[in-house]
Amino acid sequence: MLKHIRRRIARTISEPAADLPADLVYAPPLGMTPIAPDEVWTSDAPLAVAVHPPGTPRAIARPAPLFHDDPGGVGLLPDAGAYTFTLPPVFCVAARRVLQVGFRSYLTRDGLLFDDESHAPGAEQDRFAAAILSSDPFRNEYTGLAAGARPGAFRIDAPSRPVERLDGGTVSLASLEGPNYGSFLFRVVPKLIGCEAWPGDWRVLTPWLGRTMIDLLGMLGLGEDRLVLQRRDVVYDLERAAIPSFRAAHAMLDAETVAFYDEIGARYADPAAGERIFVSRRGWNPEGSGARVMLNEAEIAAALEAAGFETILPHEMSMAEQIRRFASARIVVGAAGSAMFNTVFCRAGTIVVDIESEPHWIVAHMNLFGSRGLSYGIFEGETLNRDWNVPHKPFWVDAKALLGRIRSL
Repeated sequence: MLKHIRRRIARTISEPAADLPADLVYAPPLGMTPIAPDEVWTSDAPLAVAVHPPGTPRAIARPAPLFHDDPGGVGLLPDAGAYTFTLPPVFCVAARRVLQVGFRSYLTRDGLLFDDESHAPGAEQDRFAAAILSSDPFRNEYTGLAAGARPGAFRIDAPSRPVERLDGGTVSLASLEGPNYGSFLFRVVPKLIGCEAWPGDWRVLTPWLGRTMIDLLGMLGLGEDRLVLQRRDVVYDLERAAIPSFRAAHAMLDAETVAFYDEIGARYADPAAGERIFVSRRGWNPEGSGARVMLNEAEIAAALEAAGFETILPHEMSMAEQIRRFASARIVVGAAGSAMFNTVFCRAGTIVVDIESEPHWIVAHMNLFGSRGLSYGIFEGETLNRDWNVPHKPFWVDAKALLGRIRSL
């Protein structure tokens, strides 16, 4: 079936993007024409938005960690306190004849640009524009957008890019870094909340996903025959589109997302297991570069195994087995990375010992653990140097200090 999906996305045509206006301006989704949630599938408006009740900003708290240990005095995390984030309401855009480009940007024939977030006027929109106008393709989100002919406008050279037209209805699950496993779990999967109400004949346009991620969608009711795997170099011409919003800004999971993951985990968990697992990255190195390797992992694994932990390799497991192991765990120890995002399947109150070696993503990881209801702590490792302009450095962990902390839990 996967081959069938790949054959289908390979069909391209090249003329539909030629009728785009010269300039595009940003349109925040929350300012679009309002419709009721059940009208998303039937609306004839070119562009409209259904706001999820109660339609007000959401305050989500992240508790402080249980502990923050820095035995080497690295100083990755100067402030590890509690914090409350205010997120915009959840919404779903309904659009007709819209073009999708890059990771998650949408262009209309009458010159509007938006994505799966509603960026507030001022600093938020300025950051959005700075990223989209960046010469770095990743920051630009592979949109190919550049500055337009007038201030605040954007333009795209769409006719030079392959275009695939998707007739009928399409639910777009596209989001920032969607093919990345961690991003998939907190950005893409929560968009499936309420998917049982989606019309069965609508396609589902997803990021280009790996096998286990496709399996998870299948476990949640989206069969492979409905999926179109997105290529970031292709412009998608969508006849009708439903575009769910990104719910978990700053990696903060709202109550509905927590309940969603509770339900998934409960299907596979063995609550009596009380497992103690060490999440290993051994052998997982898709770039072949040795980046972000725990240099003394064998020592750490042996010490933890002697303390009753089992070492697991999530990258060698099926999706169902990954969910089972994390949903059954009582204590999870692991270095920050994609596999640790599997803690979304853990039960509330599970202890998570997060080993961090760089400052870039610690706050997002804390937000994920804390908003999920996990009892998390931060343990700092040490890298060979502290030039944080170069990410993904090899690191090592103070085994004695780590074991001491774990025995105290």
